Amino acid sequence: MGSEAIRDLMVKTRHERQPLPNFQLFIHDKWPRILTLFGIFALSMVLYWHASQRGLASVNTDMKAHDQSAYMGYAKKMYRTQGNYPGDGARAPLYPALLATQYSPRLSEETFFERGKQLNVILSMALLAGLYLIFLRYLQPFAAINLFLITTFTLFAFKAPYFQPELLYYFVSFCAFLGMLKLIMEPDWRIGVLTGELLGFAHLIKPSVLPAIGIFGMVYIAQWAFRAYANRRHLLSKSYPIPLAILPLAMLERGMGGEVNSCNHHHTTHQSVQYAALTGCCVILMFLLVGAPQFYRNKQTFGSYFYNVNSTFYVWYDSWAEVAQGTRAHGDREGWPDMPADQIPTLATYLHTHTPHDIVQRFRTGLKESKIKHCKEFNYGYCRYVELYSWAALLLGLLVLPIYGIRYFFAGVFCLLYFGAYMLLYAWFVPINGGQRFMLSLFLPFMFLMALILNDPVIRRASIGISPRWRIRWVTLINCYIIALLVPDIYIILTSRIMAFNAGG
Repeated sequence: MGSEAIRDLMVKTRHERQPLPNFQLFIHDKWPRILTLFGIFALSMVLYWHASQRGLASVNTDMKAHDQSAYMGYAKKMYRTQGNYPGDGARAPLYPALLATQYSPRLSEETFFERGKQLNVILSMALLAGLYLIFLRYLQPFAAINLFLITTFTLFAFKAPYFQPELLYYFVSFCAFLGMLKLIMEPDWRIGVLTGELLGFAHLIKPSVLPAIGIFGMVYIAQWAFRAYANRRHLLSKSYPIPLAILPLAMLERGMGGEVNSCNHHHTTHQSVQYAALTGCCVILMFLLVGAPQFYRNKQTFGSYFYNVNSTFYVWYDSWAEVAQGTRAHGDREGWPDMPADQIPTLATYLHTHTPHDIVQRFRTGLKESKIKHCKEFNYGYCRYVELYSWAALLLGLLVLPIYGIRYFFAGVFCLLYFGAYMLLYAWFVPINGGQRFMLSLFLPFMFLMALILNDPVIRRASIGISPRWRIRWVTLINCYIIALLVPDIYIILTSRIMAFNAGG
């Protein structure tokens, strides 16, 4: 069934039976709606502050746990060198530079630790405000509020009281992810500049964005090569059914509301290819410009512009014990390790010493252990919402799947490659460090895309009859169910779960 037929059916059904109103229609005037949304945010922040202060005072009391003392040491060195510290080869400089503003030689270790944790809580509240605005920009208010509350109380509240850069990285990398998606759907040099800057800053927070840049570049080039070929073959006048993974991308392109154009209306010309190339160059150039000072220091100190002990050496070990006896014992944090070249781990040596079965088993074990850690009973609490959003998006998407133009195909491929590659990379790293904080960098992009699927105009009109005259929309039912789960869940988090376990790993 084509998208026009689906819409005609929805319109006909809507006229036959009056649907119940959506959440956002209860408040018609602009300012009362704004005040209501602000009130929800303000109340959430009061509860969030209470939860984070409890975790800060009673749970995260060991500065030597979860790399916190390492970041404290990094920040102190940044202060003493006035920002010229070349780094330790394992951590990026932006977060320690921020924390260095809280340091003074007169402070004790404990006082600096407390100051850093408090700054992280305040910073996390600013990040949540930014996320709230993004969610409201692209989602219906009820859906935006639900996603905001899930993010606030099942992730940020647990991670905020730690002297760690994770929350800042989650936010910046999420914004960079959205920028890359927008560029694949529609090149724009201004968004290209912003996306390149975001990728650069994300790399300076945690050096984990290079795979994303590689995936983006590969898909971006493939898309425009295909467009040039298809334009010559006159293929772009056709419409193609595409996977469910691509449903949210039309929503992302136009923001909240509006209709989906089922055909590609772009005619690829020589000028459009040149503009796309210019946009791609803007991304790479701005990334390199933002990271240039650190890249130069890496080259001077370690001999490689993109040096990082985790991606250069540690991924090719089988355990942390091997790391401790290997390159780390030979000075990989001060410079290139002082050991024979044939003893330095590389991809080639790993493939030479391991069978395909060993490699597959490492991926399987890492994925299995990650699932256990993320979804065990006494945990943050986000796992049930990840599963709920996934199933709801899948089932409702299959019920009323529109037919989109091929313009969204490559953006969907980018999403699949992005999530698949990072899940496998983090699973591979589990034998070295299996903390939840790595995989959680995918939480915001994934949950946002699932919410976008449920926010599709056609899906929003899908309804079920509850009486001869009234129908209620499936999305409204789902959002009501989610909020019914969230309210008691937030109470449990505030009263007990926030104190139940250490969330620094």
